[in-house]
Amino acid sequence: MRQLSFALLCLLLFGCAKTERVYIPDNEAPPDRSVSTLKLETYVNKCYIGLLGRKPLDAEMTAAVQTLRDSSLSSGGRKLMLSNILNQEEFLVKAYTNDGDLLLNKWDTSLYAFFLYQFTTARQDTNNVAIYPVIDTGIVGLERLLSITTDFTNGTIDTRTMHKYMVNNYAYDEINMGSENFVRSVFDHFLLRYPTTAELAEGIKMVDGFEAVLFTQTGDSRSDFVELFFNNNAYVEGQVRWAFQRYFFRDAKTEELAFYTNIYQQNGDQKILFTELLSLNEYAGF
Repeated sequence: MRQLSFALLCLLLFGCAKTERVYIPDNEAPPDRSVSTLKLETYVNKCYIGLLGRKPLDAEMTAAVQTLRDSSLSSGGRKLMLSNILNQEEFLVKAYTNDGDLLLNKWDTSLYAFFLYQFTTARQDTNNVAIYPVIDTGIVGLERLLSITTDFTNGTIDTRTMHKYMVNNYAYDEINMGSENFVRSVFDHFLLRYPTTAELAEGIKMVDGFEAVLFTQTGDSRSDFVELFFNNNAYVEGQVRWAFQRYFFRDAKTEELAFYTNIYQQNGDQKILFTELLSLNEYAGF
């Protein structure tokens, strides 16, 4: 009877210990080397098309498949193969083009240069002295927009800064005319949702130059709105949601969203996010 009581006591003390659930992506053994070459080439093709918008050259395909084989198709080998793709300048050019087409209606730099010429000419007219601050803001925004091609592709600015420059300028205003359209467009593009009634009202006030609150932070200008929006964790989460929809054709699960948002928040590098996601078994098809 004593032995039974002791066993029951142990069960009560240790059998109900609280455990914390930790999300570990692809928590399984890597596939073996028997995976067919066709399957590997299909994976490599998906990565090149998804990241660069083209199929790999023969030499690139051979090198990528060999990298995967040499690592026994491990997660580390996949990430190495993906890094070789992502570290090409071609990836940055493609990313810039894709975002520019989406956000700026496929307008080209010659149009931005024309707008800049108009603003610069207006700045030289002393009759416009009362609106010099507005003109100066327009000039800065367009100069930044024109600098993106060089600054992003050579690594001077990151994806977040590129997005800031792409929405905070006269060209984006012309496409999304009015403060309400501007606020709605930014939310829709980057959070994949429209703003709530409160967010819309406060966003419009802020963009129009009145003190308002966005994501618990106070601002009173369009520039404040842009900084508060893109420096908030909601922007990072939106980028993760977008990546899942683009590469997996589904919404991220709750634990996936938390896990990868944390990764992106820590390093701010879109390349690392893509490396993590595209190395998963679900994308690789292994």
